Formats: sequence, structure tokens, C-alpha cells
Amino acid sequence: MDGAPCIAMKHPLSLIVLLVSCTVFVFATSIPSIHISAKSPYDFGYQIGFNLRERFQDYAQKAPDLHKHLIPHYNTTEGREIFDEFVAANCKQYPDTCSELDGWADGAGVPRHYLYLVMLRSEYSNVFPDMLDNAPLDKECSDVLSRTPEGRLYLGHNEDWDHFTGNYTFLLRARLQYPHRPLCEYTAFGYPFVLPGNAYSWNHFGLFVSTNAVSPKQIVRRGIGRYFINHDLICATSVSDAIKRATLNQSEHHEKSDAPRASGFSLNLASVKENRLFNIEINQFNYSIREICSDHPHEFHTNHFLRALVPQRVSNSSSHRYVRGSKMAAPHSAKTVADVLGDTHDTAYPIYRNQAPPDYGCTLSTAVLDVDKELVRVYAQQNPKDAFEEPLGIFPIRPPPIETGTPYIVGMAVGLPLSVLVTALITSCFWWQCSKRRRAGYTDLERP
Repeated sequence: MDGAPCIAMKHPLSLIVLLVSCTVFVFATSIPSIHISAKSPYDFGYQIGFNLRERFQDYAQKAPDLHKHLIPHYNTTEGREIFDEFVAANCKQYPDTCSELDGWADGAGVPRHYLYLVMLRSEYSNVFPDMLDNAPLDKECSDVLSRTPEGRLYLGHNEDWDHFTGNYTFLLRARLQYPHRPLCEYTAFGYPFVLPGNAYSWNHFGLFVSTNAVSPKQIVRRGIGRYFINHDLICATSVSDAIKRATLNQSEHHEKSDAPRASGFSLNLASVKENRLFNIEINQFNYSIREICSDHPHEFHTNHFLRALVPQRVSNSSSHRYVRGSKMAAPHSAKTVADVLGDTHDTAYPIYRNQAPPDYGCTLSTAVLDVDKELVRVYAQQNPKDAFEEPLGIFPIRPPPIETGTPYIVGMAVGLPLSVLVTALITSCFWWQCSKRRRAGYTDLERP
């Protein structure tokens, strides 16, 4: 990271982007947030691991999925053989991703195979029936997509998992200058040991991406894992490029792709540059593209296939959330998107989840995108229906470019008087002496 952290802020009336005398990146949230600038895949991963080293080491020691299911199978002859097959196939397809994972493990000081097991969790666990039988089927997400009669586009995403894992999540802004790739800058919600892309993210090309997990009964051995594909999507430059990456170059006629997909996922894709919005269902063998347009202005998606049908497992929560969300009125504003994602009408299996039995899932974060305004509202463990006017952050999809040595600050909604924040900004920059040294730092600011 070039420079040092200062305090970010948002004017009560408008989003403020300020130029100050040091490079800045802070999310004023109750979870860690890091800004990484890297020129190689290994360095990128290493900085993630090093910045949150203590948290990742703690996760490595305590994560139930790792120690109850993944590692015990890895330690068997059959499990290691299957693991090695998956790793070889995915690293052949995405060598940079594997370099990032190796760097992350080394930076965090944890065994490398821990990260690969988590990155391949969806596919690896599907090989072993006892892992599926002993793990909750569904702890994942909901999305609502809408086009108003006037042509305004909205996309909202609930990021669901569980309370334990939520303690180790983070927000990341990355600037990647790999020698063989175009510059890519993105912001993403991150999980421990999973490279960003499986939750929600947006990049400076004007693309916003979110995913929904699905559970096909069959997986393709030696196939490409969904988390690897999701991570590659994060730097897509356009709608067509994103679809190409998501489908591994498979044609619209469903001819054989460059590499087999091991499982599948649901992709929600918005482009503020192209003013287009899509839900794309992708299984092991084919895919279905649906554009949100005047002919189909509304879509609600949970954790099962609706169009690209293959034999699949469908949880009670996914079914209930889908039924409820599909019956609700199509959103016509960012606020009504938040109302849908914050809905708790179904007390057993609500859309906004709190991990109360019989539901296994918990909503960790919500993102609401207004395509016309090119703004994303982010909430972290806040029901967006109740806290709509108090998001943890309001972010421009295409912020000012991050030039090396060029200072900037991203506006944030922290609910403090402007004068207090200006004082804090000046004090913080002075304290850090606006260092120009390359360093990677993180902040863990609590909301007042």
C-alpha cells in the first residue's frame, strides 16, 4: 500500500471525494477493511494474509468446516487424490489465482492446503456423502433485480453465511497491476481463505457482480471450481467479457467449453457503463441468460436453479425465500430494494436472516446498487429495511483512479459532524506523516 490510512467521511448532504496530502483508503465499518496495491499475484495474496494475519490464524484453528469435514477427508488416501486432481485442474486454468492463494497462506502463516480446501469446498464436499449429510445445505444468499417502467435499474444482494464466519470477513479495495493484464481496481466483500468474487464486488470498469450458491447433485471431477471462476470475474471489463469468463468461453449454443465447470452458480451482473442488468444461471453443462428488461422487469433469486435445470438439492430456506421474494412488489427505488432484502415476514425462513432455528443462515452484509446513480449502499449486519438512511458506506462504482502517489479519500456515511471528521482527518494524516513508503495497513474502525 502506498501511503498510510486516514479517516474517510461523507458529508450529510452529498458524497464527498477529497484530494488530500496522503494516499487514503478506509471503510468506516465495524469490520476490517484493507487497501492493497500489488504488481504480482503472489504479492497481492501475501498482503491480504499479512494484514489480517492474527484473524486468519485464529480462523485456521477454529473453523468447524475445516476441522470436522475438509481436513479429515484430505488426510485420507482417496481424499488427497481427489484434492490433488482439483488443484491441478484449477491451477492450470488459473495460475495467477493459485499464486495469490500461495501468497495469502504465506502472509498469514497458515498451511497452503487450508486455503485450497476452502476455495474448493463446494466441489470437494460434494464428492463425499457424509460431508453433505453432516453440514447444513444452505447458508447462502438472496438477490433482487428490477427495471422500472422509466428504465431505472436496481440490483440488491444479501450476503448470507453464519455468525462464526462473519467474525472473519473483511472489505477490500485492490489495485492490481500485473505485467500481463490490464490495470484492475475493485472493491469486494471478502471471506477468510476465499479470494474475493464469491460475494459481491464492483470494479472501475463499471461492473457490479454478485453470486448465489446452488447445489447440483452431480459434480465434474477435475472440473473448475466456482470460487475460482467467481474470482476471475472480478476484473471483467464488460458484460460480454464477464459472460465469457463465467462460462469458461462456452458458446451460446452450449458447445464444449475450454475447461469443464465442476459445479455451478447463479450470477447477477450489472453494468453502469452499458446500463444493463442480468441474471445468469450456470451449471456444469450449460447456462441460461436472462436480461432484466421491459419484457422481464423483475427477478428474485435464491439458492436453486430456476432455468438452467439439473438435478439439484433445494433447501427449505431457499424455497421459502424465493416464494416470499417473488410475491413482493417489484422494487422501484433503492429504498424498496432494501425493503425486499430486509423482509422478515416468513418468521421461519426470512429473506433477512438471523440464524434462528430452523434457519442455518445469517445475513452478514447487504449491498444495494442504483445503476443510474452509479452508487452502492453497503450495510454490515444491519437490516437495510430499518437502517436504509444509515448505511455503513455509500460508494461510487467508478471512483477516481488510484494513481500511485496520488492522494484521495472516499466518502463514507459515518454519521459524525463534518467538523469532527475534518479534524480527525487532519490529525490522522499528521500522525502518519503522510508516508510515501510502500506499506500495507488495515483499519478496524467501529461505528459510533
